[in-house]
Amino acid sequence: MEVRPYDVIIIGGGILGLATAWNLVNQYPGKSVVVMEKEPFVAMHQSRVSNGLLHSGIYYVPGSPKAATCAEGRAEMIRFCQTNDIPLKTCGKVIIATDQSELFQLQELYLRGKRSGIPCELMGPARLKEIEPHAQGLAALHIKSTAILNYRLVCDKLLALLAQKGCYVMLNTEVLSIKEMPTETLILTNHGRHYARYLINCSGLHADRILHIAGKKTDVKIISFRGDFYRLRDEVTDLCKAIIYPVPIPGLAPLGAHFTRGIDGSVECGPAAALALAREAYHRSQINPKYLLGILAFSGFWWLLGEYWTTGVAETWRASNKDAFVKKLQKLIPEIKNNQLIKAPSALRAQAVSLDGKLLQDLIVKESHRVVHVLNAQSPSATACFSIAKIIIHKLSKRFN
Repeated sequence: MEVRPYDVIIIGGGILGLATAWNLVNQYPGKSVVVMEKEPFVAMHQSRVSNGLLHSGIYYVPGSPKAATCAEGRAEMIRFCQTNDIPLKTCGKVIIATDQSELFQLQELYLRGKRSGIPCELMGPARLKEIEPHAQGLAALHIKSTAILNYRLVCDKLLALLAQKGCYVMLNTEVLSIKEMPTETLILTNHGRHYARYLINCSGLHADRILHIAGKKTDVKIISFRGDFYRLRDEVTDLCKAIIYPVPIPGLAPLGAHFTRGIDGSVECGPAAALALAREAYHRSQINPKYLLGILAFSGFWWLLGEYWTTGVAETWRASNKDAFVKKLQKLIPEIKNNQLIKAPSALRAQAVSLDGKLLQDLIVKESHRVVHVLNAQSPSATACFSIAKIIIHKLSKRFN
């Protein structure tokens, strides 16, 4: 019996894979689309963000592709949440300079925000106290359009809507090998063989591994970093009214230990970031020797270590020492005490690193005739997922036509 290939198979049931499938079935309703996810549920890794931010785009260079996809994706995410009754709250965010050395960077962010048309206000300590009474700093930037939502709910809704459109999401389906042929692609999984005319790799943490088993080479490697979080006890959640961030370190992802008040009223604190010793190491005790040897054999890791070893040591120390973690948080909210924090689930970040040790922040897509590999989709990939999905689909549309 002849097996008819699907038009498109998408590997990865995170928010980007699901958003890509959703855009595909709406733009090309006659195409057969399938999503393959190795976990028993969608959004089990980077997309499992309950206290998620809908970013304003203030970190990105005005007019850049990243700024454009953030703005477009943000607008589409707001429409999607409104249409599907997913709670979303515009609460605003403050970025606080706690040291004189951070004031210039804060001013630069303010000017960047003004050039991008993002509603923001540069303010002193008195005005900061009006917005976040327990926060402390020399100056702050208030970004009024930052919102919060639960991205898991977005993924669950996408899953339900895809089912209504006839798009099947194969859970517990792990891709073992990929063979690209002249007229189709063979995908061997733990549940048998599947054929697709075209394949999209949206596997996040596993993006470079999937590219490798497809027989392709790249000078980019995905290195997994674990972010350890705490949350405030319920009786002290008033210490944070909305979202409080430090001034980002130039060259690094704009994170740092921060406070995020979720839709449910809980306040998450963190992360303290450390190198994960396995691709999916949510705990310090999880080690995968094969993955670790691959990282150690990658020249980009050693260049990265040479550039940021002091930051890495400090972050690893904070991840393993609660007192050090609390001390970092106290720079933003001095009243925070050790016994007010409860351990929260850790998160993972798939960081693309180049051969020369650069932390790659832009979207990286590698193409062959029948396969599109999304190797890097850094923050704000959740905010911009619908916009990034359009970029991916545009690359396929030329083949469709």
